[in-house]
Amino acid sequence: MRVLFLVAAVLLVTVSTVMAESLPPVEDATAKAECSECHMAYPAITLPQASWKKIFANLSDHFGEDASLDGATTRLVLDYYEKNSNDVITKKYQRIFEKTKREKAKEGKNVKYLRPPGILRTAIKWSSKMTPERLQDVQRFKSKHRFVGRCEGTIKTVMKRARITTLAMCSGCHAAMPINGSSAVRFKFMEKMTQEEKQTALSDEERKCLDD
Repeated sequence: MRVLFLVAAVLLVTVSTVMAESLPPVEDATAKAECSECHMAYPAITLPQASWKKIFANLSDHFGEDASLDGATTRLVLDYYEKNSNDVITKKYQRIFEKTKREKAKEGKNVKYLRPPGILRTAIKWSSKMTPERLQDVQRFKSKHRFVGRCEGTIKTVMKRARITTLAMCSGCHAAMPINGSSAVRFKFMEKMTQEEKQTALSDEERKCLDD
């Protein structure tokens, strides 16, 4: 009975942790404030440096909206995104990982199966050969949001109920992402519900599709 209670408690906190990963949230105060006025401040690690440069070079026409910033603020925010962009983070932590392997090898340890740090594994997963200007165009994003068969309609129904009109509204489905980077499914519209309401907010079929 205790086990069942614990399982139920976990479901109240997050809908799904299967295949969840952590993306470093935006930590710079200015970048977070400016970029979250209209949408969630997207993690810098999701796009390469060249992509962020293209995006910030045309803020006056930011996907149909004028998101212009003054020169000083633009440089500050862009600097943060460039330093934490996918390719920059990948190179940085690959160097650190290679150094760690060399040091451990000198100590006589077997480094063949040494696991790269989590941030490097995440950066590699989100790497792009092109220069996408939208998160939705990154292959990793596409693979994580490929809904097929019976689940496609089910998930669209849940999104409609949650008033999520586009997959770009990341924090609508991943409420903790702006806080700690977690991609576990935790609907924002359920945050203020009572425990009893959360238990009935989603059907078994919907939970299964979100877990899949």
